[in-house]
Amino acid sequence: MTAVATLLVFTIVAVVFVCTLYLFVLACAALSSPRMRPASRAVHRFAVVIAARNEQGTIGPTVRRLHQQHYPPDLYSVVVIADNCTDRTADEARAAGGVVLRRDDPVHLSKGYALAWALPGIVQPPVSQCPPDAVVIFDADTSVDPDFLALADAMLQAGCRVIQGKHVVANPQDSWFAAMMFASFAIDNRLRNQGRSRLGWSCKLMGDAMCFHRRVLEQNPWDAISETEDAEVWAKLILAGEQVVFVPQALAFGGMVARLRDATEQRSRWMRGRAAVARRFVPALLLAALRSRRWHYADAAIELTMPSHSTLLLLLALATWGAPLLHVAVVPPFVWCLLWFALLVYPLLGLWLEGAPGHVYLALFRSPLFLLWRWFLAVRIRLRRGSHRWVRTPRSGNSESPSVSRARNED
Repeated sequence: MTAVATLLVFTIVAVVFVCTLYLFVLACAALSSPRMRPASRAVHRFAVVIAARNEQGTIGPTVRRLHQQHYPPDLYSVVVIADNCTDRTADEARAAGGVVLRRDDPVHLSKGYALAWALPGIVQPPVSQCPPDAVVIFDADTSVDPDFLALADAMLQAGCRVIQGKHVVANPQDSWFAAMMFASFAIDNRLRNQGRSRLGWSCKLMGDAMCFHRRVLEQNPWDAISETEDAEVWAKLILAGEQVVFVPQALAFGGMVARLRDATEQRSRWMRGRAAVARRFVPALLLAALRSRRWHYADAAIELTMPSHSTLLLLLALATWGAPLLHVAVVPPFVWCLLWFALLVYPLLGLWLEGAPGHVYLALFRSPLFLLWRWFLAVRIRLRRGSHRWVRTPRSGNSESPSVSRARNED
């Protein structure tokens, strides 16, 4: 029994140590942030695409803001996919200056299906229309920085083919939960996506503020229809030899629900989708890493399978609590202290580098509740069986806050 307990504790500590070390490798690479600026002359023609379902309250302002880009108006158009809408989404989008594509398919309900239906006709339009050089995808409630397209154009001119902008939670002041989600996105962006991009690896796609060169979509037609279509597309593009480049100055602001219970279905969908993508693509990514001896394939496999920060904290807590009870002394005290210090400092480092407002730090005092919620969802997902119905996530009424405007100016 003692031998089994020792092996168990040692394995848990080893997993936590390796994962924590990996996170800090990315964090160290992310400490430097190159300044990116628009090119002196705009070159590329963009199709800005939004998949919207019953978004009559948000789609109009979103389209109008997109028409305020610091980019030649004749070099971009805003296309709204009115996906199975039963309200005035199409009318509001058209009144705001958007090109509307209506889709009616009550069986296949998801953003992935909508994009798979619309993108072929956008990338390869009729002969009478000029095809775009690139496609940019935003969510229906996104407030886009006016320089986004100009920065995307500069990166495309530099040779990039797939670009991920920085998605920022716009309303961290609304509640402690919104502040925690601000922290989660900030850490993902600053410490992981930026770190990967600086190392020459492929940052992960975030579902919003994504830019694809037309050639990429022609060579890799969009067929991702899973619950997390962004993760699925990301894995496919990496296997196809593409690199996703993170552009931290290309900002996109989106509201987050203020109540934890309103985010339960959305977070469950993300967790289910990530697990499904991992089962489908990790073996191929690892095989590609072995064949090519290129680390970015292995990095993608690690990203899809590595335990979350909250899970690492849970594992470390169980090992710390269980070792004395099981009379296991295989781990020196300084290792316990090092691991706890590293995991607790990691989110603070990300928030500090992002210049997070003070109330986000205060929200961290409620992080145990946030972690318990995530663990509950993880267990719930594994216990539930059968198909899952698409459920609309409530929209926040605040698309841009003063604190976020300040973050935009400081970035």
